Amino acid sequence: LGQLAVKNNITNPDVWNAFAAAYYQSNDGPNAILFAQKGIDAAAAKNAIPPYGLYQILAFTYDKTKDRANEVKAFEVMARDYGKADDWRYLLDFSMETLPPGNKFSREIAALDMYRLRVVVNAAWAGQNYLEAEDAAHAIRSWGDSRQFLQLGIAAGAINKAKVAPVLAQINSDAKKDEPILPTVEKSAKNSKDMVNVAEAYFGYARYADAIRTAQKAVDLGGVGVTEAKLVIAMSQIKSGDEAGAKATLAGFQGDAALSRAAQLWSLYLNRRYGAAAPAPAAK
Repeated sequence: LGQLAVKNNITNPDVWNAFAAAYYQSNDGPNAILFAQKGIDAAAAKNAIPPYGLYQILAFTYDKTKDRANEVKAFEVMARDYGKADDWRYLLDFSMETLPPGNKFSREIAALDMYRLRVVVNAAWAGQNYLEAEDAAHAIRSWGDSRQFLQLGIAAGAINKAKVAPVLAQINSDAKKDEPILPTVEKSAKNSKDMVNVAEAYFGYARYADAIRTAQKAVDLGGVGVTEAKLVIAMSQIKSGDEAGAKATLAGFQGDAALSRAAQLWSLYLNRRYGAAAPAPAAK
């Protein structure tokens, strides 16, 4: 029936979906990918979101063939177009696993920024994720982020409150001392790296206007902290509801490979096609 539909040019994404599913069930990976992509391309030609099943077939087939690079790309479009918690989870987990090698500190910052995104997109979490996120925040002394990740894990019932109570108490103590002195630290910052450290701390305490202000100072100073600072600005703009500003901030983003990957994922969220508000009716 599928071949007759193709022969008579009676095709649409649903026909390609049935074709791709049949090939997938027959363990014919190349044809499953071929016809799934045909369906995706057919939907794209009409500026429509492809059926979710086509994306699943792509992702599952690439998983079977251990083609992780293309599997990640499949999860990128699934997360962008449908925003399902599990799709964001797999995308972020795989992206964390495949962070480009290079500067260890940049990798730590990129990992933290991915965990921050995990909160924004409401991705699925495992208990270990909360602890890893806290470790990433702890590495740069972002006590606000550290506290948030542990509190989220406790609230979700994913981590044991009693076990992390001593750590959380220490984080609260550190935050109580740290937040009040940030203006003083800001005044004494001499270079972009010192200034962006202040911006990171402000972000962790959900003080987004202060984070943007100090991160912009880091950009103006130039040097090694500029790339990280731009990400802080964009993330703070998103958290403040200024997504148009964040898109402008991340446009043409360049720098360290790990931070660039984090920026790509935040940009993917900014260009999401799910959950958008309906356009306002035209004025009469």
